[in-house]
Order: sequence, then structure tokens, then C-alpha cells
Amino acid sequence: MMIIDTILTFSTEWLIYVAIISVLLTGLLWWCFKTVLKVGFTILTTYIAANILKYVFNTPRPAEAVTYFIYDPGFPSGHTAVLAALGMVVLSKNRFLGIIILGLALIVGLARVASGIHFPIDIVGGFVIGSLIGFIFSRWLKV
Repeated sequence: MMIIDTILTFSTEWLIYVAIISVLLTGLLWWCFKTVLKVGFTILTTYIAANILKYVFNTPRPAEAVTYFIYDPGFPSGHTAVLAALGMVVLSKNRFLGIIILGLALIVGLARVASGIHFPIDIVGGFVIGSLIGFIFSRWLKV
């Protein structure tokens, strides 16, 4: 049981940062600095949009979230939105890596539901919003 708790905690809190740093470092090695800036801009924009939408919808989190001292609204999931946007942008550059990151977005979302931090609809909303922002930015920025 301790292994499952460790995996859930890692997926809930740290997997997003590992994915973002990995993509940015990979981008610096394989692509160019300009592309990495565009990806970073997409991540920042998605983060800001998700946090604004949290207060527009103002939906509560599950009761278990209080044990993590999380009091902000739950919909949409910012973690899932950012990883979905990142996945869509990377998908336009590298199909295999993009699919991996979209899969990580789902894993992080499921871990956040299993940990009691989000309801499933928060994850679905975050994934849809992040995917839309990522798709628009991948086309608009010509990543």
C-alpha cells in the first residue's frame, strides 16, 4: 500500500514538473530556443487561463482536498490543462512524444481524482481546455 501511495503522491504533485522540464530540455537539444519559448508561453497561458476559469466556475473540491490544505476551486484541473496543452503543442512537432505527454496528462488527472483533490469532471474539463489551448497555440505560433 505504501508503494501505491508513493506513486499517487508523485503523480499528483511532481509528474507535471518532470514532464515540463523534460520537454523544455528536449526542446533545447532537438529544436531551437525560439520553439522552447513558444512552448513556455503556451504553458504559462494555459496555467493563467485555467486559474481564471477556476474562479469563473467556482466549483468546490472534494472534501478530501482540505486535508491537503487546498481551498481554491477545483474546475478545471490546472495540472491536467497544462499537460494537455503541452501534449498538443509537442504533438505538432513529434507525434510519439506528444502522445506520451497526453497520456501523462491523463495519469496525473486520474491520480488527482484518486487522491481526492479533484472530481472527474475537473479532469475532463482541464483536459479539454488544455487541449484546445494547445491546439490553437500549435497552429497560431507555428510551433
